[in-house]
Amino acid sequence: MLYLVILEISYRDGLKMIGDILDAILQRNHQLQVS
Repeated sequence: MLYLVILEISYRDGLKMIGDILDAILQRNHQLQVS
């Protein structure tokens, strides 16, 4: 049971990290297009 909780937390953190990376990439691409 505890394993599922840990798995869910790490899964959520992983999604957040991926989202942050995607945001950084999109912002960088946007800056390149503007300049």
